[in-house]
Amino acid sequence: MLTTTIRVSRKTQKALKKLAMKQEMTMEQVIDSMLEQFRREQFLNDLNRGYEALKKNNRAWQQELKERELFESALMDDLQNE
Repeated sequence: MLTTTIRVSRKTQKALKKLAMKQEMTMEQVIDSMLEQFRREQFLNDLNRGYEALKKNNRAWQQELKERELFESALMDDLQNE
């Protein structure tokens, strides 16, 4: 894996080192893990903002709800035979 150097404050470096030692991980692993967690959090925040915008458009929101009903009924297809 290719690597690069980034500048962080001494405070951040100390906190990162402490976390890495506590978790028995390398500092690189801690950064990778935290970045992935942050990426997922941002994805969900963006998704929530999208739904908030959709709900503000009543016509579009009603269409979304109708579409969900179609999917919910499709999920029950052929379950009585299992």
